[in-house]
Amino acid sequence: MSVLIEKMRAARQRDIEINDHHYTIRRPTPMEAMEWLSSADNTKPTWMAEPFSLKSKGWRDAAWYAVNHFVDGWDVKEIDLIPGGVSVPVPFSVELLGEWLLDRPDVLSQLTIRILDLWIDYNNQQVDDEKKPETGLEPIAEPNSAITN
Repeated sequence: MSVLIEKMRAARQRDIEINDHHYTIRRPTPMEAMEWLSSADNTKPTWMAEPFSLKSKGWRDAAWYAVNHFVDGWDVKEIDLIPGGVSVPVPFSVELLGEWLLDRPDVLSQLTIRILDLWIDYNNQQVDDEKKPETGLEPIAEPNSAITN
């Protein structure tokens, strides 16, 4: 991968902490967000009007999409993943993260909310910034304003 592409992606990354574990998440680009948040009406996904809950198929699908596309790293040890594991760092892999999250819906929810917050903040900043060319974006929400657990 190009060094410049790596720098562009790194500029969209944030390090976060959830339950004493550190994750590197990445803000979706506008094109990635359209893919992630698309629905039949292509304007506002109907599932986004619902409170955040993994009981909703739309939110579950959105959560898995987010994890597979916008989580870039972690600081986790084997002992964090399996009982009786050893205290050595585990290299990040999306497949391993997904397998672990099957037993950790609390972490899946928090990762999704944090990635969505990055997108909402960015989107609203673009809308509010009068110096930017027309993007066609509209404010969608305040971070965490429509999200409940």
